[in-house]
Amino acid sequence: MIEFTNESSYKYGSADNHHKFLKHCFGTGGFEHPISMHGIKIFSDGEVVNDCIVIGCATLLNRFRCTSRILGHLLRLADQAFDIK
Repeated sequence: MIEFTNESSYKYGSADNHHKFLKHCFGTGGFEHPISMHGIKIFSDGEVVNDCIVIGCATLLNRFRCTSRILGHLLRLADQAFDIK
């Protein structure tokens, strides 16, 4: 199962994050101006086996306004981050 979560309070490198992601994927400008943070978790037998957080900036939000486009973009990033075949 794949789960997508809104991680709006996530701060890169902070010990206060409620989840520690294994991988971080930064969109263009995401490191300098993080605006949108979405977690992707892959589960097997009820346990998280891999995860990443996608950190984007305003240009990413403007480019992918529609929810279905955002979901498609997150799926492509998950494919790249996890090397899903």
